[in-house]
Amino acid sequence: MSHISDWQSSIIGHRAQTDFLSRASEAKRLSSVYLFTGDRGVGKTAVARAFAAHLLSAAPEKLNSHSDFVTLEMEVNDKTGKEKESIGVDPVEIFRGRLERSAFYGGKKIALVENAGSLSVAAQNALLKTLEEPKGDTIIFLVAERAEQLLPTVRSRAEEIRFGRVSDEAIYGALVSRGAPRREAGEITEHSAGCPGIALELSKDKIAFQEYKNEMELARKCIDPSYPHRLTAARNLLPVGDDHIKARKLLFRRLELLEGLIRGEMMKGVGIADKASDREYPSRMSAVQAKTILSKMKTARADIQNHIYPPLVLYQMIS
Repeated sequence: MSHISDWQSSIIGHRAQTDFLSRASEAKRLSSVYLFTGDRGVGKTAVARAFAAHLLSAAPEKLNSHSDFVTLEMEVNDKTGKEKESIGVDPVEIFRGRLERSAFYGGKKIALVENAGSLSVAAQNALLKTLEEPKGDTIIFLVAERAEQLLPTVRSRAEEIRFGRVSDEAIYGALVSRGAPRREAGEITEHSAGCPGIALELSKDKIAFQEYKNEMELARKCIDPSYPHRLTAARNLLPVGDDHIKARKLLFRRLELLEGLIRGEMMKGVGIADKASDREYPSRMSAVQAKTILSKMKTARADIQNHIYPPLVLYQMIS
């Protein structure tokens, strides 16, 4: 087993990915652009930030104020104070301008695009020139849930590193080491579905944990063997309210939870999973059925992203 670098010690799981980055750094063979992909809360951004701090020899908690660390974040609507649905061209141009400047400390410049999947097509095209020829010793991290959210021309200029879900043992151990009571750590681990970021969030907010448990139960009903029950549950997945951007984000979050459950069903179907929660909720579908639904979910996400009527999309997904 290889030595764990100091920057890796704060990361829950993802040893193969962090070892790969450490080796590339030590060999001075880092790519100019990386694309980190994986489910929400799985740890993509945590790895990007920890590695960025390591490359800049900065304390992680002071990374945001480092002169050679540049971020591109979601825009906020000046009138409503709410996040916009996508990132437009203007913030990308500001981002590019900051990267054009020489490194303040004469070394590397590190850039992080945390919501790369939210870049509009025009914004991605505006970013292309910087991705093709980053100025100086610059490393850019693009973070997205799925590579397909980005244009092929963007993807072709980045080295993709995929982040899968983390083992329960790793998440449970991390929570206990951070002071969580063992019983609470076990319950949070079960509900985090292999996502360390979600587990850490839930460990800090008991109200959020209860809300998350309710969301998980709603998602679980969507895989009920009874079609009428699944149909009712799918209808309940649809958020209510006038904030359409917030509603879409919540719907995608619920679909993520459902996908995590279905992947668990797939593992049970091939005899891999063996947890207390699996005994409480025995497998409801075969691995083949789970794979079919996951394929439908991929289509459903794309359809909702393309503004197709969500109730119709969900109906087709659970049929």
